[in-house]
Amino acid sequence: MGSTFRFTLSFPVSGKPRRTPGCTVVDLKGLNTLVVDDNATNRMILRQMLVSWGAEVREAGDGADAIAQLTAAYRAGIPFGLVLLDCRMPGMDGYDVADHIRSQPSLAGAVVLMLTSENRDGDAARCRELGIGAYLVKPLRRMDLLAALGTAFESRPMPEASVPPPTTPEFAATSLRILLAEDSEDNLVLVDSYLRDSGYRLEIVRNGEEALTRFKEGQFDLVLMDMQMPVMDGYRATELIRAWEREQSRAPAPILALTAYALGVDAERSTRAGCSAHLSKPIRRQDLLAAIRKFTAIEVHVGAQLREIIPGYLERQRGVIATIAQALPAEDYESIRMLGHRMKGSGAGYGFQRITDIGAALEEAAVKEDARTIGEQSRILEEFLSRVEVVYD
Repeated sequence: MGSTFRFTLSFPVSGKPRRTPGCTVVDLKGLNTLVVDDNATNRMILRQMLVSWGAEVREAGDGADAIAQLTAAYRAGIPFGLVLLDCRMPGMDGYDVADHIRSQPSLAGAVVLMLTSENRDGDAARCRELGIGAYLVKPLRRMDLLAALGTAFESRPMPEASVPPPTTPEFAATSLRILLAEDSEDNLVLVDSYLRDSGYRLEIVRNGEEALTRFKEGQFDLVLMDMQMPVMDGYRATELIRAWEREQSRAPAPILALTAYALGVDAERSTRAGCSAHLSKPIRRQDLLAAIRKFTAIEVHVGAQLREIIPGYLERQRGVIATIAQALPAEDYESIRMLGHRMKGSGAGYGFQRITDIGAALEEAAVKEDARTIGEQSRILEEFLSRVEVVYD
């Protein structure tokens, strides 16, 4: 007969990569990363890991889409520095994509990791032939991915072009950061699919306690809060978030309640807890996007006398984005300079100081032939135009 001992230890949770013995710690903050997998759930899991370490993540569902995104990013001056490839996809598989990357000098600077659900003979050797940084078997643990990244980047410097340049707070090129608190895997995949092409940065937690902790750690523009969750429900989490905001003298962030019940009492309870709005499940994409837009819109006040000409002016600025997309790959910096010059001279006159500022930045970047900054400013303009709500005084 022996003795049995049991004990419980509590450790704080950190979103920062941990140092693993013998592993180089890689700073992924701002690193342009492409996740390529035909399985939506696998993409979501990988994206959440990488986003938690600060990476800027895009997704591709097949090899052809991956190559298109790799090429477009290079031409825009913001190449991908890291590519995670699913080994076996229908049509063009991960090896085909890796071979294409290796064959193109413009893309060969990216670090490539290969992921597979089954470890077959010869796979590791083939990865070495293609210069792939690591070969990992799914399901993937965070520590395994972090160790593989450390090994892959240890012998290759981080590509400078993949990290966005420093910008002033006024021009911060960050899309909306949305925190989703949801314990249902099916609903997670659904909301993730709704927002995947929106440009929003989605971070996921599984209960109200995690939502409260993550909200305190990050700067979120909006919260999607499931109200029925284990550990701590959405009602209590919302109450504690509002209390913390008051303690910190922060403006309340929009919190949209998500619930499977459509009764009026549920909406009232959500409102009492501090939610900004109430969305009933099953959630429709158009309803979700409309609610997000409503609560994150940028209001610009202009004179009533401009009511008839403002829509046309904003539409012409949307045309600027399309023109830059054509001019930048052709290195037609003079056309971009002229566009920026016109924006600089017109924006404030129409009531849009932000457009004047973006135009000035575009003009300066075009003179320097700085493709990377031009791409960033074009995205800032696109985000501004997508969120602006004009109020006529």
